[in-house]
Amino acid sequence: MYGVKYKVPFKTLSDKDSVVTLEERGYTGSVIELIAGGTPFIINTDQSDLLTPIRSSTATLSVVGSDYLQDLYTNDPQGVRVKCEVDGEVKWLGYLLPDTFAQDFSSSEFEFELEAVSA
Repeated sequence: MYGVKYKVPFKTLSDKDSVVTLEERGYTGSVIELIAGGTPFIINTDQSDLLTPIRSSTATLSVVGSDYLQDLYTNDPQGVRVKCEVDGEVKWLGYLLPDTFAQDFSSSEFEFELEAVSA
């Protein structure tokens, strides 16, 4: 069972309400709201072969934060579920990739980029 640990609200380019939730396996605490980065959520779909029966996708979530977000790093490939909703409708679902992130260490607050793969 997954519980929502973090949520990242933002607006799409077409001004639609969107939210990305990070759901941790077994989490039962309160929801923490994070600030979206400059480009909050990018989805990349595999375009290599249109005849492939399964076309995977990856996503990059960008949030502003500091070291407290290190608890998101897991070695469990399905430990943190990522869900993107636009106007209340699920548009993407996947899992954070284990131990993959990028950050700028030049200041105490920086943008984290978290990588996820489709379910």
